[in-house]
Amino acid sequence: STAMYTYRLNDKLIYIWNNIVVIDNNLGGSAFYISNNFLESLNSTAYIYNNTSVNLAPVNGVGFRRNTGNIDLKNHLSYSATNQSYSDHSPGAPMTSSNLSSASTGYPGTWTCTNCRVSQTFDFVSMGSLDFRLKTSDAGAKGFGADLSNDPNLNFTTDIEGQTRGATWDIGASATFDTTTLTKWDDMGSGTTNDPYLLFNKTQLQDMSADACNAGSAGGCTAAVRLEEDINLNSEAWAPVGEDLANCYSGTFDGNNKTISNLTINLPTQDFVGLIGYGCVATVKNVHLDGVDVTGKNSVGSLMGTGAGATRTEVQNCSAKNGT
Repeated sequence: STAMYTYRLNDKLIYIWNNIVVIDNNLGGSAFYISNNFLESLNSTAYIYNNTSVNLAPVNGVGFRRNTGNIDLKNHLSYSATNQSYSDHSPGAPMTSSNLSSASTGYPGTWTCTNCRVSQTFDFVSMGSLDFRLKTSDAGAKGFGADLSNDPNLNFTTDIEGQTRGATWDIGASATFDTTTLTKWDDMGSGTTNDPYLLFNKTQLQDMSADACNAGSAGGCTAAVRLEEDINLNSEAWAPVGEDLANCYSGTFDGNNKTISNLTINLPTQDFVGLIGYGCVATVKNVHLDGVDVTGKNSVGSLMGTGAGATRTEVQNCSAKNGT
């Protein structure tokens, strides 16, 4: 299984830049593969700059593989779930590489690399949603790229999304994406189980409280959401998601084993009080609360006030501690 594959390009120059290439299956193979017979002439060279290759195959998965060929590889980010970020089956063939970043412990055989990084942990926007842009919190590839705006063979100034890279370049196809700028609970994703809305910060989570599932706005009552970061609510006011039977939450709230801290709800005259107020055929999973102060009238709980429905509301792998 191969996502990007080059083969038999004699006496040609090939330019590949600003691509994110992903394999997400059980077949192994290479996400990025420069094949045998690619170079049968010394007049052919591949310039491969600022790409991201990701292989999530649980066995025999390679991020970037060269079988043969003259290659100039720069600013490449390679990740493999099996720790084979780079593979070279043509030692001795002309190759230059610089400013690479790798999840593996080293580079293969005689591979020489200038200003390259090994054993890195990458902070992607969301591996669960196959979003392999880098977050601003990344320490594995952010800011370690070479400025290629004046490269003599292939020069450019933007990333895969057309953003100007600026004075400091990141390794990989995407300049860093600042998730702290997101403000709406439905900014990223489509709200389905396979593509949930992604919540990265307090502003987004509070927007879900105010706008997702209540009498004033019930558009999010069936939505699937997933936390992508630990979120501190700082004891600020919270309106339960799903306030009553008429406006109950029937979606999937996946905490993704992140922690919501300092949840405070003070609604002493209101029924159905909790992070989720009224769940009806909902699924709430992998949510962990730390530091909870919840006050209500009837049907009160830190995680959920009540659950109802023709089929059960499910609560899976959730916890709460340090609460009153």
